[in-house]
Amino acid sequence: MFVTLLGPPGSGKGTQGKMLAKRLGFHHMSTGDLLREKAKTDDIIRRTLERGELVSSKTAVRVLEEFVSSPGSPKKVILDGLPRNFEQIDMVEEALNNAGEKLDVAIYLDLPHNKVIDRLVNRWLCNMPDGKQDLIAAKTKGEAEGICSGTVSKRDDDNVETANKRLSVYLELTEPVVQGLEDKGILHKVDASKTPEEVYEEIKSILEK
Repeated sequence: MFVTLLGPPGSGKGTQGKMLAKRLGFHHMSTGDLLREKAKTDDIIRRTLERGELVSSKTAVRVLEEFVSSPGSPKKVILDGLPRNFEQIDMVEEALNNAGEKLDVAIYLDLPHNKVIDRLVNRWLCNMPDGKQDLIAAKTKGEAEGICSGTVSKRDDDNVETANKRLSVYLELTEPVVQGLEDKGILHKVDASKTPEEVYEEIKSILEK
């Protein structure tokens, strides 16, 4: 089963992906995490992300193609961040079909725009000694340090200017994907302003159907 998580930045796609992976045995494929890793050695991707822009569809889908074509790739996958624009719907479906898979369910994490900005600006990376990272909600570094048992840092793109840019790009390019997947009959909307646990339970009930 291949499931895609959609929604504006800050809507909790990464959080829900990790919860579904841990509790239901899905493999969480975060396109954003993979691209940020590639940005360490690819200046074009790095500059694109720093400007709060989306990488090209070809680059984004290539990450998926490399994943599904690798030997022993999992068959129960959460796609976090794909498709991100209308043209990617067919590109993602083609990449999956070529690997003998298909996109089964799309979950749209719906979040009001003012809450998108608030979440992006008021979150921190909790860096654990074992190398794992988690995003935590906190208005100040001191508050974040009181929650995190490791060290805290800010993602370069979690500031007001870039957050507004990311939301603008999302509204222009990604929202049409919602209608496209709804037309295919695989889209389910979830209120992402609820607690992570409440959102998870709603997603779980959808997948169990």
